[in-house]
Amino acid sequence: MNACDLSHATKPWAQHHAVSLCLYDEFLAQGDVEKAKGMKPMAMMDRDNFHTLPTQQQGFINFVCQPCYGTLKAFDASFAPLWDATQINLNEWKKIETEQKAVEAAKAAAGKKTADDGVDDASSVGTASEGSDSAGRGSASPAAKGVPKLSL
Repeated sequence: MNACDLSHATKPWAQHHAVSLCLYDEFLAQGDVEKAKGMKPMAMMDRDNFHTLPTQQQGFINFVCQPCYGTLKAFDASFAPLWDATQINLNEWKKIETEQKAVEAAKAAAGKKTADDGVDDASSVGTASEGSDSAGRGSASPAAKGVPKLSL
């Protein structure tokens, strides 16, 4: 791991989010190659686990980035804006995870309702809207879109 791996967590949300997706595009491509060779890829490189991206990013920020920038901030207060930026991005990932869970809960509730009504198809449940929200995020629920391939 190098400074570049850590620094994207300190960038404004739109930049951090875009870099995160680029990184995961690489990770998932590697996982696809490993699967094609009959190997089991690491969870973060498995396209089937892409829906866990918000949780994975929170872990990276909580357990790698913030301890690093917290130590730097304790050494020299001029590093405080870097730690603060990681907190802002951490909060954005938390929002996405919360929105994603709400979509999943709505789908589960609709599936139960349609099953109770004798309807087999729960596809009438809406998913997160396409485009960007006011924070510059793309669709709040990558899992809701299926995300077969990442692209920017």
